[in-house]
Amino acid sequence: LEFKELREKAEEMLSFNPDSAKVYSEQLMQMAKDSKSDRLLAIALIMKLKTNDSAEDDLDLNKKSLAINIKLNAVDEIARNYMLFGVIYLNKADYTNAVNYFNKSLDISKKNKLYTLSKKNYRSLSTLYGLQEDYPKALQYALEALQLEKVSPNKNDKAFGHICLADYYDYTGNKNKIKIIDKDYG
Repeated sequence: LEFKELREKAEEMLSFNPDSAKVYSEQLMQMAKDSKSDRLLAIALIMKLKTNDSAEDDLDLNKKSLAINIKLNAVDEIARNYMLFGVIYLNKADYTNAVNYFNKSLDISKKNKLYTLSKKNYRSLSTLYGLQEDYPKALQYALEALQLEKVSPNKNDKAFGHICLADYYDYTGNKNKIKIIDKDYG
């Protein structure tokens, strides 16, 4: 398989077959090393991070990938690196760093019209503030995601704002609103 196909395969496998995703991730890493391409290595490092069993290595892998992407001025990948830092810190319950990195990623993704990445950051920020019971901010980011639906050319982004609202209503305990959203968009 070609590198792009392996990356897509590994991403696809993450949710339902993590062991297979690891195999594809290892193949990506070997291809990147063999090709001596910094761009491929940066992507392979991210895939390794996503399939990694050790959370301890995640920061290091993402730092290495970010350094390469900064050198290459790969703006979309830099935004992804920042988002992944946010996820790593969120998983460690380090909310201050998580917010910082999600916002860095969001700034870049909004500026460069990376709508799919923007929606992921909005959802992450909404969820993060919901976990902290800062419901006004959680709602703010859910509504931002809803606004994104109006400008995103990606059809998969169209319902994402409603998913963020459903998440918001879920952690605020308003199950009736979830049923309305599910009925209208489910």
